[in-house]
Amino acid sequence: MNRSVFSRLNFWLLGLLLFCFVSLIYIAVGKYDLRWDFTKDRVYTLSPKTVEVLKSLGKEPVTVRAFFKNDQPGKEEIREFLTVYAHDCPALKYEFVDPDRNPGEAKRYGVDEYGTVIVERGKKRERFKEISEEAFTNALLKLGQSKSRTVCFTEGHGEKLITSDKEKGYKNFTTRLESENYTIKHLLLSRDPIPAETDLLVIAGPVTDFLPEEMDAVKQYADNGGKLLVLLDPLEVRFDHLEDWLNTYGVSLGASVVVDKLSRVFGADYLIPIVTQYGRHPITEKFTAASFLPIARTVTGDRDIPKGFHITELAFTSPGSWAEKDWKQVNEGKVSLDEGEAQGPLSLAVAIEKEQSPFRLVVFGDSDFADNAHFYLSGNTDLALNTVAWLSGDEKLVTIRPKERASTPLMLTDRQQKLIFAIPIFALPILSIGSGLGVFLFRKKYA
Repeated sequence: MNRSVFSRLNFWLLGLLLFCFVSLIYIAVGKYDLRWDFTKDRVYTLSPKTVEVLKSLGKEPVTVRAFFKNDQPGKEEIREFLTVYAHDCPALKYEFVDPDRNPGEAKRYGVDEYGTVIVERGKKRERFKEISEEAFTNALLKLGQSKSRTVCFTEGHGEKLITSDKEKGYKNFTTRLESENYTIKHLLLSRDPIPAETDLLVIAGPVTDFLPEEMDAVKQYADNGGKLLVLLDPLEVRFDHLEDWLNTYGVSLGASVVVDKLSRVFGADYLIPIVTQYGRHPITEKFTAASFLPIARTVTGDRDIPKGFHITELAFTSPGSWAEKDWKQVNEGKVSLDEGEAQGPLSLAVAIEKEQSPFRLVVFGDSDFADNAHFYLSGNTDLALNTVAWLSGDEKLVTIRPKERASTPLMLTDRQQKLIFAIPIFALPILSIGSGLGVFLFRKKYA
């Protein structure tokens, strides 16, 4: 066989191998839809909460109809969301409907605004307009839940106001709970009994003790397998009725204020302990973000825990913190570590369960971490919402929520700004003119 024939055969063989290799890659790409998200904020990756909600939907078809005009702003953004959701949930199908070209379809779904998104599953239907993962996931969550859960907040003892939009109010907290399909109610125990449909009773930051009759109602609710969230701020006066009742479950509340000098590193007051260590519990299992609990007291589990109960300490301060017992120093703003004061890490919250009973109880030594001023601070949102989800039995919601897309500002020095201005205005035109002149002179010389 001469060399030319061998070379020709070798060429065709390599070509055939290359064709087979490319074909295999094409088949693999067509069969397996692989995606990689290299964006800084993981924009195209669903949060753990969303993944759990999608798993809970099962294989029942979910249909999404987005009513957008062809050139409407925000259409491509919602398309990004829908593409990512459809990738992770094959049962989800979506389509875009132009209300102007399909007025009958818009009338059928009661759509009178552009940008409305309708989500259907079986006979249930939800709608939203906010283009965010949180809004879409909450709509899917409501479709998958059989009923709304009821959360009752006590009042009449100076508790946090659930409708107040001031710094100390709880409006942000309750609004988020409502968006996750909770029904929020307020309850005056001195007048009204605890409703039978109550899934969770919340005592948030009282400044006066409960009356004996009110405590009897709370005890009866707990004894019948109720779920309770108690948030007690440090006070100079002890709540005899409320704290004595908590002691029966092995909960010990410190008569002190936690001081954490590490807070100064983050630009916060030293009376705002930073929680970076969490106990092993479903509420805090996937936590990586720090939480901030302003003006908190210690909450620990006693050694003598009642039989049949399990208690877990949830959140711990830094090793450099301590429990300040001298209220005079606290009020004067001059605190120091004295002999006999407990040093960090200090527990600020506990969770309690009872064997073979639906009863659950979580106690925090602070109520301000969930108020309007601090609710969206770092890990506070997940800490508050996860606690409610675990207590009320919504296990699939005990996870990390979607984070908003963070903007990344470009900070330039004065020199860099001048350079960016000069390059397109002066450098590029001069380079273009110089290149053209050079080519012209070269051709003229060697033509």
